[in-house]
Amino acid sequence: MSATHEEKYAASEANRTRIEYKLAYNERKGTDRLFTWDDAGVRMYQFLHTGQDESAKELSKFLAREK
Repeated sequence: MSATHEEKYAASEANRTRIEYKLAYNERKGTDRLFTWDDAGVRMYQFLHTGQDESAKELSKFLAREK
């Protein structure tokens, strides 16, 4: 990979090489993959639905008072 040189009127940022790293396995945690889409889905579901029952009770109390 050669170094890029700055030119006065060139878009040198567009020609830069990008490297990404992904943590997929951790030997200390076992042989299972880390951060799978299934894990993300479970965490998002838990995040969105935590406290939903309490919210429904509070909403029905509020609506009963407003009638």
